[in-house]
Amino acid sequence: AGPLAGPGQPDMALLWATGDGPPPSRPPQTGHQTANLPPGAVRWLLVEHPPGTDEARATAADRLHHQDALDMLVILSGSTRMVLQDDQRDLEVGDCVVMNGVDHVSVPGPYGCRMLVVSVGTQPPA
Repeated sequence: AGPLAGPGQPDMALLWATGDGPPPSRPPQTGHQTANLPPGAVRWLLVEHPPGTDEARATAADRLHHQDALDMLVILSGSTRMVLQDDQRDLEVGDCVVMNGVDHVSVPGPYGCRMLVVSVGTQPPA
């Protein structure tokens, strides 16, 4: 996405947007379900994960979880491995993620991970 501001204005970039609302329901998942937000409710979290261990990385798939929400996160410091049902991604400072209720677990790197997360509640799947 390119800059949205003109000369002399702050630089902004559109990271992600919906065409309309509300966000769609999540797909069916197999991990455990965490506390949900009512549809349309918003939660803004600063999440601080302590440094990860090799044991935590080895058991990450056992902790997969999801919620009925659209989660948008940005890594502020440190690093994490985002483990999904069928994939995993290493995330570092500045990386951004949008997830719609998919099974996931965050396994922090050797220096931990601080992330900012905004969640918007969605309808449960039909």
